[in-house]
Amino acid sequence: MITAILVGFALGAAAIVAQLELAREFLALSGGSEVALGLTLGAWLVGGGLGSLAAGRMRRFLWPGAAAAFLVFAALYVLGLWLTWGGRELLGAAPGELLGWLRSFAFALAAVAPASFFGAAAFALLAAASGRPKAVYVAEAAGACVAGLLFTVALSRWLAPLAAAAVLFAGAAACGVAAVAKAERFGRWAGAAVVAAAAVVGIILAVQSRDLAARWFFARSFPGEKVVAYRTSPYGAVAVTARAGRYAVYQNGLLAASFPDEAGAEETVMPAMLLRPAAGRVVLFGGGLGGALGQFDKFGAVREVTYVELDREMVEAARVTFNAGLRSTGRLSVVGEDGRLWARRAAAAGYRADVVIVAMPTPASAQVNRFYTREFFADAKRLLAPDGVLAFGAPGAANYYPPTLAAFLAGERRTAAAAFGRVAYLPGERFIFLCSDGPLDASAPAYARALERTGVRNLYLTPAYFKYRLTADRLAAASRALAAPAPVNADFKPAGLYYGLALAAARAGGAELKVLGAARRVKLWYIFALAAVAVAPWFFRRRLGARGAAAFAVTVQGFVQLALELLVVFCYQAVYGAAYLELALIVGAFMAGLGVGGAWPRRGGSDLAALTWAMGCAAALAVALPFVARMLAQWSAAPPACVHLTFGVLAFAAGACGGVAFVAALRSWGGRGVGALYGLDLLGAAASAVVTSVILIPVLGIGQASAAVAVVAAAATVALAAVPRRARAGG
Repeated sequence: MITAILVGFALGAAAIVAQLELAREFLALSGGSEVALGLTLGAWLVGGGLGSLAAGRMRRFLWPGAAAAFLVFAALYVLGLWLTWGGRELLGAAPGELLGWLRSFAFALAAVAPASFFGAAAFALLAAASGRPKAVYVAEAAGACVAGLLFTVALSRWLAPLAAAAVLFAGAAACGVAAVAKAERFGRWAGAAVVAAAAVVGIILAVQSRDLAARWFFARSFPGEKVVAYRTSPYGAVAVTARAGRYAVYQNGLLAASFPDEAGAEETVMPAMLLRPAAGRVVLFGGGLGGALGQFDKFGAVREVTYVELDREMVEAARVTFNAGLRSTGRLSVVGEDGRLWARRAAAAGYRADVVIVAMPTPASAQVNRFYTREFFADAKRLLAPDGVLAFGAPGAANYYPPTLAAFLAGERRTAAAAFGRVAYLPGERFIFLCSDGPLDASAPAYARALERTGVRNLYLTPAYFKYRLTADRLAAASRALAAPAPVNADFKPAGLYYGLALAAARAGGAELKVLGAARRVKLWYIFALAAVAVAPWFFRRRLGARGAAAFAVTVQGFVQLALELLVVFCYQAVYGAAYLELALIVGAFMAGLGVGGAWPRRGGSDLAALTWAMGCAAALAVALPFVARMLAQWSAAPPACVHLTFGVLAFAAGACGGVAFVAALRSWGGRGVGALYGLDLLGAAASAVVTSVILIPVLGIGQASAAVAVVAAAATVALAAVPRRARAGG
């Protein structure tokens, strides 16, 4: 019993470390958005679900089988790293090229799913071999909770991916030792072989991890370029490469900046600064790596520049390689913090700026979209002096604006107009919006006069440049695009995220754009109708027994609980700031709830009654989540500890519902079938990872996505309540 619990704890810890490491490396390959995270998680859960279902059919050699599966799991983790690090080479993609979702998901199934297949198989075999599947389930959840917290808080900063493989092989060796102690003669020999193989490979990886990573990763990910710096942080992977005297900064596989880039630097700074050349205080959100900060030296009145960048590691990587000026001085303050959180705090403290420039990429992730919403523009207005100027860029076009691009730009103009009295724009390949409550003349003659009056000498943004950008035909084309019907972009209804994903999909090939277009036509009442159709047979036939009801409940609960976990992350991000750094708290609380729910003692009533109550609680939680999040968002003086605690409790509750449901279903099956039930749970969660991140949140928004999850959980609750009493008694 104790041996099984210890090995289960080790397996849970190894599985979460492998999942987080592979997810981090895959995000570095595929762009780092929440969609990429959802696809990676979905591929991991698909592999795990199938592995658990397959292992559930084994009846002999359970202990040696668990040890062998653990060993193969560790080996395939290393293979997954090798495939992911060479992903661009294998897919024929250039450094910085955006990969489409379909190609990313297919590659994730090949690189990530095999390892999770054998990891879940090891759990199913271990739980069956122990004879105490509930205890092993709780131990596995506890191991994942502890290791997840340690990984995100500390281990991710110094534990290299291949060094993490050594930890996995150590766990496999421990499982092999258990097989030697518990199994029969053949099993003992098999366990000893596992111990020997795991020990040898683990030692080799621990000693050679740095050299292997250099050969496997850098040469294959950035062919023809010299990697001069590589760093990882809670927000992803940052690489700086050099080639022919030019430097490039990649964040999660996508080009974030190049240096020198005089044209881009001028385009970032000049449109706003020329409208307020006497500005003394300037704030720049992002975009400072390519030389934009040096442009403020052209304006003598500027006495203070605050550069806010979420990932300080990206700033440090650029500073030590090609831009030594990226450090805080008397005039420049470099802030490594979430920009939304900093803006809210600075405005509350009475800080006022004359110019605020937002140089963020296309909002193809919820994290970036937060800088394009109505709530951010309201924060920026409070940050500005009464006649200050806010400038932000967006994807644009020379003359023709496709419908998706036109809708995105029109929505952003309406969103900005909800906060500012005047909104002007500078059309072009990079469409620049200029917002203020004061005078705002963004015409070509006004820019020419400003350049002459200030004596600013630019290489690219000259009077002729502004005259070219602001011709009558360009302004007319932009005006038509901005007249397109489009909703306002908001934190809890992120229309900009949908359009950002659609624009990225169009760049990647277009197949994903068709998927998004079809998803856009989904209405909430479709989900109500689908749930009603699914529930109806339960009332009219009511022939499903306790085992079938338990299997159904576990599958739906897997879908619901993962959707709730993702929704908690999105809500936390909307209320407080970037969720990546505090993700350990949410994941740790969720896993803790899973363990506590699984260990909760049964106090009378049938197992199907417990399943029904767990599903009903999950439905209630989905209903309450957006209301709680909105209340916290409106409470401007909410202490950070209160926000962390609230979302931690919500994540714990979501996990507890899943833990109670799984153990109740396991009892309904008489303690057998742990592999089948665990597999169904993971497959339901896999579907949720893809549907929630790709469709529900980008298309419906947080409120309607929560309602959709609540409908699914409520329909399952009604269906379980309709199971005949004789089946309930049999549970």
